[in-house]
Amino acid sequence: MKKACIIFVLSLLSNYLFAQDIEIGIKINPNVSFNRITEEVKNGDFEKNGAKLNFAIGPIVDIHLTPNICFSTGVFFATKGVKYTASINDDNGEALIRTNANVDLQYLQLPVGLKLFTGEIASNTKLYFELGGLFDAKIAEKYDKESSFSNESGTYTAEEMDKTFAKFLDVEINLTIGTEIEVGSNKAYFGVNYNRGLVNVLHNDFKSFSDKKEVKINTDVIGLVLGFKF
Repeated sequence: MKKACIIFVLSLLSNYLFAQDIEIGIKINPNVSFNRITEEVKNGDFEKNGAKLNFAIGPIVDIHLTPNICFSTGVFFATKGVKYTASINDDNGEALIRTNANVDLQYLQLPVGLKLFTGEIASNTKLYFELGGLFDAKIAEKYDKESSFSNESGTYTAEEMDKTFAKFLDVEINLTIGTEIEVGSNKAYFGVNYNRGLVNVLHNDFKSFSDKKEVKINTDVIGLVLGFKF
């Protein structure tokens, strides 16, 4: 009986999905990533050290629940980065720890969101608004050669640094505003997006090395959205 119920539910779900208007496409997202730093360290000085140029790219799937509302997902390869300088001094002003961090991060992203479309604002043209989340799994990280780290044990270059900098998982809120245009039987779209990081990316391994237990670093992204749906 239990197996029969599961088969029945899967059958209904399958029939529902096949009945929907499903669009498959590609998304390209050149962007700039920057950091929000929160710290509560005595005698500490932390500063953002600029932004990093990055990108995300991958296939998307839009499942229309109604003509003007769709559930959107896919999978992206995405790069992000962290750049900051920091120093922690003793009570006499002598530097105990100094950091010049420039770290490149690579992720696989799972986007989940809802797209809301307006009526036509021009021939075959609609505005859309997307609100959702991004679930990021880190696949690689690399210290840029300009990075350097020092503590009471000594000074380390990027090549010598063996501490894990970023956590494996990150979560972001995504807000996108764009325009979708019908091109024959296909659709092109473009817009702008803002992703706000919700997770402190600093790994405990790096915190223990740098004594930054009270420091939080979140990564945010502002970019262009370009794509085509078939």
